[in-house]
Formats: sequence, C-alpha cells, structure tokens
Amino acid sequence: MSKCNHCDQLVIGSQIQDADGHAYCCEGCRIIHQWLQDQKLGDYYDLLAQSGKTAPTAYANESYKQFLQSLQNPDTLKSIGRWQGSNGNSSSSLNPVPPLNSQPILSHDLTLECSEITCAGCGWLLEKLLQNVEGVRTFDVDFIHGEAYLQYDIGKNSLSKLLEIPAKFGYHLKPKVQSQNNLSISQNNIAAQKMDKTLFYRLAISGACFANAMAFSLAVYLGAFHSMSASWVR
Repeated sequence: MSKCNHCDQLVIGSQIQDADGHAYCCEGCRIIHQWLQDQKLGDYYDLLAQSGKTAPTAYANESYKQFLQSLQNPDTLKSIGRWQGSNGNSSSSLNPVPPLNSQPILSHDLTLECSEITCAGCGWLLEKLLQNVEGVRTFDVDFIHGEAYLQYDIGKNSLSKLLEIPAKFGYHLKPKVQSQNNLSISQNNIAAQKMDKTLFYRLAISGACFANAMAFSLAVYLGAFHSMSASWVR
C-alpha cells in the first residue's frame, strides 16, 4: 500500500496522483506539494526527514473554519492579545480596548499555539509562509514549545485571513490564552532561541580560529620552520 507523497499517511481508496505518478491521500496534499515545489521550498521535506517527522495532512477541519469565522467578530477579537496605538499606549485582553474601527489602534500582537508544530521544518515553513505577507510586522516560531509570536497591522490584514494561510497546510494556529506577563515570556523564549543560534555561530567561528592557531603552533614545535629566517618565524 502506497503512502501520501506529502504527509506520508497511508493512501486508502484515493486515486489522486501527480504527473510523476506519486500518490496523495487527498487533493489538498497534492496541491500543497506542487506549490512547495513551484516556490522552491522543497527543503521543507528534508528538514522534516532529518527530525523524523512528517507533514500534517493539508486541510482545515470544519471546527477550525468556524473558529476563523468567530475572529471576524470585533467583540471576540478585541479580547485576544495586545493592541498597540499610534500614541505608544498598549492594552491587552486584561484591559479593555476601544472599538477596533476607532483610532489610534495600529497593530495587534499575540502568541499563538499549534499542536502540529513539532520540529524545525514546521517552523521554517510557517515563517516562509507568513513573514512576507502584507501587514505582517513580525512572525517568529518557537518550534520547541509549539508556539509563534505574531504582530500585524490591523489596517492591512486581519487575523482570520492570516491564520487561514497556514491552515491550508495543516497547521491550525490558535491564540494562546494567557496573561500579559506570559505574552512577554513567550516573546523572550523566541528571542532566547535566536540568541542561541547566534552564540552557536560565534562558537563555531572561534573554534575554527583556535584550530588554525594551534596548527601553526604545532608546526613550530615540530621544527617545520627551522629552515626559515628567524624574522619570519617570529
């Protein structure tokens, strides 16, 4: 029995194939796989394989579609995350905000959680999908905790439309219910993850420089430069 070329699930009763004869469990997986190839994002599958993970089935279930519709209700939306105004003032779900169609609210930032985020490949794809979307100021994924931090301009996009994008790929992101303090903690977790990457690169460069220095020192110790003038050896 064959497996889906996108999500690796068993293909049962499906006759869906691409031009190369690869099987898919549904039309959604076939379309997503073709889109990833067209956009030269095939590294997604390599990253998943390295982590021993598979892609989620490409679909948005009915309950999630209803959830996205609920986000179009201003009363529901204004209780989520933190709202930033042009005057620099901010408010959170713990502190009521003015009507969303009033000024000077400019941006909305919140922490999202998703059970389908299981490895670096998931985080890589999600950031590729959303970081360059119109209105998105910041979108960073913390794949270790299965969370993401989103900040967007409310005049250029809506939360329901933004979350609909990853849902097509099988990632059902939802706002995390939390206090303002927890929102800051989530942002700090993502910042720390970025710092860890920077420190890793610095250590790698330092190690390479140290190895080069040791190589020269060993050569001097073994007498490799005995035939050179004293001024060059110094």
